Amino acid sequence: MKNSSIDIVIPTLNGKMLYQTINSINSGAVKPKKIYCIYFNEIKKNRFKKFRNIKFIRSSHKGQVEQRNLGFSYCKSELVIQCDDDVKFKRDTIQKLLITKKILGRKFLVGPRFFNERNIPLHTSEKNENLFTNLYKTLICDAPYGKSKHGKITSLTLSYGPGDNIGKKYTEVDWLPGGCVMFSKNLLRERFKKFKFKGKAYCEDIFFSLQRNVKGYRHVVCNNSTVFTEISRSNFNLNEFFKEIKVRKFLLSLTGGNIIRFRIWMIFEIILRIVR
Repeated sequence: MKNSSIDIVIPTLNGKMLYQTINSINSGAVKPKKIYCIYFNEIKKNRFKKFRNIKFIRSSHKGQVEQRNLGFSYCKSELVIQCDDDVKFKRDTIQKLLITKKILGRKFLVGPRFFNERNIPLHTSEKNENLFTNLYKTLICDAPYGKSKHGKITSLTLSYGPGDNIGKKYTEVDWLPGGCVMFSKNLLRERFKKFKFKGKAYCEDIFFSLQRNVKGYRHVVCNNSTVFTEISRSNFNLNEFFKEIKVRKFLLSLTGGNIIRFRIWMIFEIILRIVR
């Protein structure tokens, strides 16, 4: 395995897939120089003894963004990858991200395509959208019609995946999922608005992508780089929904979205989530 000047930051609440995540990273063709694992709860470190490049750091604050930021403060390598604790890498995932990053330069952030364990793509727009679905997303969600919405963030803070883009090495998009992103260390010197919301970090990837866009950074999906994860599905919870809405209302100040249109979308979204 080839060592490289890459540091990886993983915030964790001692998730059950953490070992698999770290093992898949260190089994790759390109091995990171350091993995900073930022934990809040107690963690059984003995399980990870065989990994010489991992450093465990305890956070006094619970929260994905705050734990991640603590990890960033330790990074010394020229490239950094932020990663969730439930993501599995293929052998060539980091290698292909690295190749794309070196081609594009320091102002680009690069992410892989996400798949679930059944090899179904995640964070992507539906292949078989019908007329009704497209009209709803255009008229209510303020998204461009059809495939034009792929990779976009709308004025209502809603985000759409990159689409298939078969045959293209990479696809430029408005945003990247926060579960796996490679960027140059110079990004850490930029000043961004603080993510002040407690609990689950709803829309944090949109929050930071919007601010990076303003500062001239660009986002790219590397179409031949892949990671695997599962998006948990749970019953609709009105309290959690309104926590998400609170974040999205703040994001409206970054997108310039219309609050009345946002409230109309919110009513439709409550109905759709209940009946799903």
